[in-house]
Amino acid sequence: MINYVNPESRRKEIEFTHLVKKYFAPKMILLGWQVVNELNFIKTTNNCIVNVFGFQTNWKEEQDFYSPHTPNNKDHIFCETAIHFDFYSDYEKIWYPFCLVRDRLPRLGEGENNWDFNTNEDKNIEMIDSIWTAFENHSSNFYKDFENFPYPFNEIKPEDIEETDSYKILDKYRFDWYSESARLMKDINLFFGNKSYAESFAEIEKREGEKMKIWESELDLNKEFDNPFL
Repeated sequence: MINYVNPESRRKEIEFTHLVKKYFAPKMILLGWQVVNELNFIKTTNNCIVNVFGFQTNWKEEQDFYSPHTPNNKDHIFCETAIHFDFYSDYEKIWYPFCLVRDRLPRLGEGENNWDFNTNEDKNIEMIDSIWTAFENHSSNFYKDFENFPYPFNEIKPEDIEETDSYKILDKYRFDWYSESARLMKDINLFFGNKSYAESFAEIEKREGEKMKIWESELDLNKEFDNPFL
């Protein structure tokens, strides 16, 4: 759970977490999902892929800093479908924010992808039911894209990442954190014994990592933003 400074945000986070634990998590467990923490779940497969699902809360008290482009005066809940890999030792503890490949769960299969948190508990229970319906009906659209691993990762070449500023897996899913994405591609190719590609991705990882260090040294986040959490 995020340790919000604002007491109202903390209260809402606790209330929402309670609702997930009572009305959502038991259904996930029946489908073979494991509870990682209050708002994150994983399900292993037989092909190295670990399916991940998590909740992202967006309380209006925090939006001015974290989400300035999100409409204020409402509390939003987003749901994230994601994947991780069981050749990483941390896979049983993974949360969706640490997954490179992820996508928000849409309410109706496409389009709108947020739910509103209410002050009324009955309405919030209805919201959890709506999220569950969306999960049952639409989350598989994401997970099915990776059930034939190593596809589609075996079709990604080093030049694919180098030659674009916004590479998308299957033309759907952003894969443009280049140091991290290159590291993942290096590890996947090492896992399957493709040393030539692994070496090329390792070079991209090193080069992009050095660029990030330069950027971080030039940007002092503590001074640039008035961040109450730092």
